[in-house]
Amino acid sequence: MADVLAKMMSGFPEWLPAAKRQEKRILDIVAKVYESYGFTPIETAAVEKVKSLATTGDVSKEIFGIHRLAGEGENKKAEFGLHFDLTLPTARYTADNFAKLQFPFKRYQIQKVWRGERPQKGRYREFYQADIDVIGDGTLPLHYEAEVVQVIYDIFTQLNIGEFTVKINNRKLLEGLYRQQDVDDMNATLIIVDKIDKIGKDEVVRLLIKSGLSIEQSTFCAELAEKKFSVSQALEFIQELDTSDELLAAAQNELKTIFDNLSHLPDGAVIFDLSIARGLDYYTGSVYECVINGLESYGSVCSGGRYDNLAEKFSKKKLPGVGLSIGISRLLYLLFENGRLDTLAPTPVQTYVVLFDESQRPKANKMATEMRANGINVEVAPSVKKFGKQIQFAEKRGAKFIVIPEQDREDQMKNLETGDQEDFSVEKMRGFLSS
Repeated sequence: MADVLAKMMSGFPEWLPAAKRQEKRILDIVAKVYESYGFTPIETAAVEKVKSLATTGDVSKEIFGIHRLAGEGENKKAEFGLHFDLTLPTARYTADNFAKLQFPFKRYQIQKVWRGERPQKGRYREFYQADIDVIGDGTLPLHYEAEVVQVIYDIFTQLNIGEFTVKINNRKLLEGLYRQQDVDDMNATLIIVDKIDKIGKDEVVRLLIKSGLSIEQSTFCAELAEKKFSVSQALEFIQELDTSDELLAAAQNELKTIFDNLSHLPDGAVIFDLSIARGLDYYTGSVYECVINGLESYGSVCSGGRYDNLAEKFSKKKLPGVGLSIGISRLLYLLFENGRLDTLAPTPVQTYVVLFDESQRPKANKMATEMRANGINVEVAPSVKKFGKQIQFAEKRGAKFIVIPEQDREDQMKNLETGDQEDFSVEKMRGFLSS
């Protein structure tokens, strides 16, 4: 793996400049795709009331509580905590600002989140997430569930990091099939089943039995989670569901709408995977995950789903939504670690203006101003040094050109990639840099 991380506290990544610039490039691509679908940016506070963050899923156990070091009652339970995702804060934000928003409300949000989990490769305690959500007023059409999957596909295609697979399942489908087996504790069962790709079928069966299920029930749930289908196979499978069960009827309708609206995507880009359950209890319908092909053992880098009741703790209004979240910091680590992504130059400098004498600085600054006005990133030499040393410095900065201010002849520019030197021309330089 390239040297991309600075020294840091465990679980709190600090990227070196060359990697940080790559992170910014990825975030810019993500934001551009989000906006191409009409999503608008928001930002919420890093701190929320703990009671607003708490769910019955695994992740809520990892909330970082906040205390003042010199405050009174420091031994009491924390009233406030750092948000562990961006979905719950968005639900609160939407409820608080309901009268000022237009629905369906399509927002994107790129912020850091915090989780008190054990740091390991690609898993941090502080990391960037890039989310979208579509939130309806009372109802939300099913076609938005297909739209968020299309967004995932567009983003990972534009990132150009190799093949990937978007996995889709539906919690109503799982609950309906579990109910036919007389499984009572749906949330506990779903949380365990969601771990099958990490811990394997046998361990899932063991944990399900430990949770109170019979051997037959546990085996059924684990074997169901091993089923995977292409889009065309998925449509056949859901068509055969027992629609006398209202949950299975709803799941059939939801999944058919999604797969019909994604049928134009390449074969294998989207699959129906019955192991996907998601460990958060607020999901109520379809759920999604995205994995990088060849790196499946690292788990998903993007996930999301449908929720109908998330805002109920903040409002009496029904605000159903569907969304997804990309773990940007996790994605970057996996790509760097496995050679799928190179770092960029450590600075955005494209052109470096050399100096042979401090008396040239006013002219150099004027030339730099002209280039910047034409969209070129320019740095003027911080001090006068030997010409060879200045070229080395410029190359380490990542510059493609050096510019040489002259006294008695035409100013010069040199292409550091080709070695060609010619009279200074902003137009020629800009043309080369934009090609």
